[in-house]
Amino acid sequence: MKLKSVNTNLDIQIDCFISGVTFLLEYYEVDESPLYLNDISYFKSSDIDVETVHNYEFNEIMDKLGFEYNKVYIEKDNFIRTLQFQIDGGYPIIVDIDMYYNPISPGTYHRTHARHALYVYGYENDMFNVIEINWINSSQYKEHKIPFEELEKCYFSYKDNFKEAYVHLFYKKSEDNCLQFDYRDEYKTFVKKNIDFIHEGILQLKSNIAIFVNECSDHDKILQKSSYLHNNFSNIIRHHTVEMSLLNKYFSDANMITDKLSQSIVLWMGIRAGFYKMMCQKKYNEKLVNSSIEKLLTVQKYEEEAYNELLHWLSIKI
Repeated sequence: MKLKSVNTNLDIQIDCFISGVTFLLEYYEVDESPLYLNDISYFKSSDIDVETVHNYEFNEIMDKLGFEYNKVYIEKDNFIRTLQFQIDGGYPIIVDIDMYYNPISPGTYHRTHARHALYVYGYENDMFNVIEINWINSSQYKEHKIPFEELEKCYFSYKDNFKEAYVHLFYKKSEDNCLQFDYRDEYKTFVKKNIDFIHEGILQLKSNIAIFVNECSDHDKILQKSSYLHNNFSNIIRHHTVEMSLLNKYFSDANMITDKLSQSIVLWMGIRAGFYKMMCQKKYNEKLVNSSIEKLLTVQKYEEEAYNELLHWLSIKI
């Protein structure tokens, strides 16, 4: 299988699994916007984490986009053969991996156990062809080759450290079996229906910041949580940038919302970068933590303003 020239939305920062799905959709020339518009996120009760509400479950949205989706666990004796069989059939795969054994990610290789996923689209000479998302430069991606045994090790280490490891399979259905829907109208209705979740999240953010400030006095605890916090901040950035990009693309009168989200995203990226640095260096950095606290307080202001603009926008649109 040859990789087509993928024109992924580089203004959208998306997580490793969804980025793999994006490559898949663009390979088949399917608009990925309904996938991005399928959920909204808000802050939940602790650790500045995010909760996501879905319009459709993932398998349902993939069905609407024309794909049968399955996730399977593969035994070690069948891992390489199963991937080869899927690729030979013309089907790209997404594989859950542990970053600790990922040789193309020097920041975590033999340093940190972390969840990740790779888009696998080909193989030759005992090497799998994969796409790696560069989290330092957000949405940038590169093509790499990984030895069969290295990818296998990444996969089973994921199972050992994070319990459930899957190989994600996608089968393209015929056009006659694809469901059609107006995702823009559905998105507006979906957001209006869940606006209380967003409001709850904005209120919770203030409480979370206070908890975070108190926890920062415990250096060991913050250092231990640096990977966890980095991943949470990545999720926040992903959902904000997706929302901002698609509002700009489909709703020309939502610019006040996107302006506030853009200001918030810049700060979240700075916070995330600090915790990524601590995660890799395994060393508490007081300057980075204090800077993060200052940014969080400013983020809260932008989040509240974006929410108020969203309320106003919805009152006009629906």
